[in-house]
Amino acid sequence: MSWFVLSGLACGEVTATPDAANVSADAGGQVEADPVSVDARIACDEGFTGPPTCADCTVYVSDEDGSNSQPGRSWDDAVETVTAGINRAVARVEAEELDHCAVWVREGTYVPGQHRQDSFELAPGVHLYGGFAGFEDARDERNFRQYETILSGDLEGNDDPNDEATFEDNAYHVVVGADDATLDGFTVTAGHADSDDQEDGAGIYLEDASPTLRNLVFTHNLASGGGGAIASLGDSAPILKNVKFKTNEALHGGALYAIDSSEPIVINAIFLDNDAGFGGGAMMSGSSSAPSLINVSLHDNEAGLNGGAIRNVGAAGTTIVNGILWGNEDGDGDEIYHNSDVALEVRASVVEGDVNDIDGDGTLVTEGIIDQDPRFVSAPDDLRLQSSSPAIDAGDGSIVDEIRVDFPDYDLAGEPRFVDGEDGGEGFIDIGAYEFQPE
Repeated sequence: MSWFVLSGLACGEVTATPDAANVSADAGGQVEADPVSVDARIACDEGFTGPPTCADCTVYVSDEDGSNSQPGRSWDDAVETVTAGINRAVARVEAEELDHCAVWVREGTYVPGQHRQDSFELAPGVHLYGGFAGFEDARDERNFRQYETILSGDLEGNDDPNDEATFEDNAYHVVVGADDATLDGFTVTAGHADSDDQEDGAGIYLEDASPTLRNLVFTHNLASGGGGAIASLGDSAPILKNVKFKTNEALHGGALYAIDSSEPIVINAIFLDNDAGFGGGAMMSGSSSAPSLINVSLHDNEAGLNGGAIRNVGAAGTTIVNGILWGNEDGDGDEIYHNSDVALEVRASVVEGDVNDIDGDGTLVTEGIIDQDPRFVSAPDDLRLQSSSPAIDAGDGSIVDEIRVDFPDYDLAGEPRFVDGEDGGEGFIDIGAYEFQPE
């Protein structure tokens, strides 16, 4: 482990203080802090947002004034491309025997190369962060909502979102994943996986890879196979927090495709206006996969055959806790299609049509399903909850201790997650990606 150290110390030496904290930026750019003890160590890793005192652990990228001939050790000598930033970080990890290296990317649009097979390839120990204006000294100073950082597969810059023919020369996969890697604060768009051997995962392709994917927007990614936004294959177990899937398309799983024993965990996410030509407008799982969807809102997704929101087949079981599935359609008007001996668990969730909108012959485990309009503020543009929503304070808070990852303290909008809808006190959790915030 390479530890974050105070000024004047070398990487590898450690000084800890009683009030040291690991902090990470949430979906709204706010700071989330977890106090650690005096004996704790402050790691130079993806969980620390402070100044890069371990200077060699940070690479700077700017398409505005960077150059790949520069070292990338500050904004003043930033490299120009994300690929060069990743390569610099990998080289430093290897040469200096570090465990982690961060890549800070300034706002702008970045493409992975010139050829369709080119992708942004994540690497173990390398953590990419977008949303910088180009002056920040600490990661918690960034604002990824204001300074949009786009990873695009539109190699020629000629896409028309209303004309799929203009996507024919786009990259097959915008991003290819890796273990022990982070992608945080980006919009991923314009992937087009349409080759016989590259037909899955236009936005991100994961095979036996389990990165952390956080504060991301996936939009206008197209796959002729599975997963317009993400394909999670093999033993992949990615962690997704604070993610928007909007207007992605595929044959199977318009946004997310999980097969071959994949186990993605998705927390604080919306799936909106995604489309599957066959099944699973928002997500499809199969082949012994077991996705977990927690505090998600699925709306206005569509499948040509079955599973307007979700399709499970082939010994796949999905767990949905604190979810909203409303206004999704398939050929039979059903929200979910489940045809698997492995149980589909739906708990403390708003589901249009209740169990009557869960089609198929699979095993179901349901508890606390609410069949009432969730009363979005303004669907489909704003999926936050109105004050009269039945989803307020109706979630199952026990999920926080059940999952294997830290539960975010903030919702998808960057607002406090555990709020009592009646008086604003702490301790309750709402259903869906957004927590109602009393005035």
